[in-house]
Amino acid sequence: MIKEALALGEELGLNCYLTDVTEARNEDTATSNYNYAYSEMPKVRGGERSKSRVASLVHPADHSHDFVETVSRNAGIDVRLFTDLDKALKFLETGEFIK
Repeated sequence: MIKEALALGEELGLNCYLTDVTEARNEDTATSNYNYAYSEMPKVRGGERSKSRVASLVHPADHSHDFVETVSRNAGIDVRLFTDLDKALKFLETGEFIK
């Protein structure tokens, strides 16, 4: 799914992505989340760091995505979690992060 989204974004000249995971808890282990950020994501773009910006909309009571956000950001992936759609869209448009 990520490969397809990045390929389509590249084709259309886009580099900002909004994901809605409000109904999808992250049930992966901490190790799986770490490996995703440091091993799997670099393979998606042939090892190069993506210039993409990702806003993920999460349910306000769901903190299951917090760790993967942290390790992804530490790995150089520009991803932020939001509970407010307007703030997520502003982040995608400007890069400005308002919690």
